[in-house]
Amino acid sequence: MTSSTTAAAPLTLPAPHELTVAHAAAVKDSWFGALYAAEPVTGRTVELDLSEVTELDTAGLQLLLIVYREVAARGESLTLAGLTEPVRQVLHRVGLREDLTIGGGDR
Repeated sequence: MTSSTTAAAPLTLPAPHELTVAHAAAVKDSWFGALYAAEPVTGRTVELDLSEVTELDTAGLQLLLIVYREVAARGESLTLAGLTEPVRQVLHRVGLREDLTIGGGDR
């Protein structure tokens, strides 16, 4: 894969209701499949749509951080969108709410 500098539409990855240990592997496969299917575009925003998430545990949190690291390695930026109350609570509890880019006025 080669990197491009042309402007690109954001790549949106939807999340299921549960980002938990029971679903983390399948969600990772889905997100990384979509990520790798798209050509890396320097500066593009990859948006995780978390608007349907009702449960987030440490496995789901770890998955968010793995995606964050992979997206950054591709020269893209990650935005978390549609934060639900369970997601907000977990991010606040672990001190990541200010460290991750939160989109759509969800801060």
